[in-house]
Amino acid sequence: MNGSPTALQWATLGIAGFGVLLAAMSLTWQAVTFRLTGSRVVAHLRVGVLTGAFGGQGIVSFQAKDDWEQQLVALQQEHGGTPILILTASNIGRLAVAMQDAQAKSDTKFGFSRAGWALNPATGASLDAGHQASWYVTLEELQRMLDVDAQVRPQNNRPIKCWMELSLGDTTTVRTRETFHITPRPQ
Repeated sequence: MNGSPTALQWATLGIAGFGVLLAAMSLTWQAVTFRLTGSRVVAHLRVGVLTGAFGGQGIVSFQAKDDWEQQLVALQQEHGGTPILILTASNIGRLAVAMQDAQAKSDTKFGFSRAGWALNPATGASLDAGHQASWYVTLEELQRMLDVDAQVRPQNNRPIKCWMELSLGDTTTVRTRETFHITPRPQ
């Protein structure tokens, strides 16, 4: 042997190099997809009523749409109860995330929260991957807040755009995709 590599050795080296390159690409892909699919939370808004039916407390709700007020009146006539807003958060990522608080917000910069309400998850509760959690705010309290604002600032006596937001433990905020309008009733 003259000490120069044979064709078989070159082929082995090429295959080994290709294997290392493929492993590096795979590891990079895994890291990127894990980062992109960490804790990803989406939020949807529902409107409903909290009733005393169903042997205790029950919630009857529907997706917030343009005709939500008429639907809510019909729902309340049928079931009675307290009108509520519901933020349903879904974790579609791989990692759990802590939930801090949910608020009903308006384009007048007001927000309203019921963090201590027994129906809502505890502050800091974990939202695991693939799970959902719901936060509730009474619609009447939000309406009263907007009514007072319209009395103090008459320029806000118009239909007010509202939505809900969920504050997460990593200091991010997730806003509901759906919005709705509330018309203040100044006294």
